Amino acid sequence: MAWTDTWIGMRWRERARGPKVYDCLGLYLALLHHRLGIGLPDPAARRAHAPRAVAALAPSFSRVDAAREGDALLFRERPGRLHVGYALTASDMLHVHHEGQGSCIDRYTSPRWSSRLEGIYRPHA
Repeated sequence: MAWTDTWIGMRWRERARGPKVYDCLGLYLALLHHRLGIGLPDPAARRAHAPRAVAALAPSFSRVDAAREGDALLFRERPGRLHVGYALTASDMLHVHHEGQGSCIDRYTSPRWSSRLEGIYRPHA
């Protein structure tokens, strides 16, 4: 069994932080802590909106050109809303999306996601 198997199928709910229900930021932060031991403060715990959450976390990340495991993949959604996925490889991510059937692995290099990719961000260890 791959380590990702236990993270597949988690349901989405706004501001949810686990253990079986997450929003995209909650899942990213949980995976970052579980896989890499990096604990970051959760700006959504203070009921921050997406742009404020990104601004609060920005000092903890550096923009990079190519993804490796643990990088944050930031996508533009409708105005004022962002989506984040956890990079697994140079082409795959683990994420949970409000339009999905639960957390899953997707190719972020697919047309659906690559056209909305705002950037790849590496957390500071």
